[in-house]
Amino acid sequence: MAEDKKTWFFTDPQIVIDNEKDIDYAVVDLEWGWMMTNWFDDLPGHSFYLRPSFGVGTDRPTEGSIEFGYKIVGL
Repeated sequence: MAEDKKTWFFTDPQIVIDNEKDIDYAVVDLEWGWMMTNWFDDLPGHSFYLRPSFGVGTDRPTEGSIEFGYKIVGL
């Protein structure tokens, strides 16, 4: 969380070990987010985010993805 408490960045690493298929890989998500109150004071708890992710390892099921989302928290 930034000093202004209106923006944030975090990582979400995941390690997947599939014993049935004998594969393992990792997925790393990065998220950047902004509170809507940066522009609209009457929208407390509303935010949007950008979350790119990418796979790591030879058995990864995906190269990567990009997610754009909207959250409402605390209503």
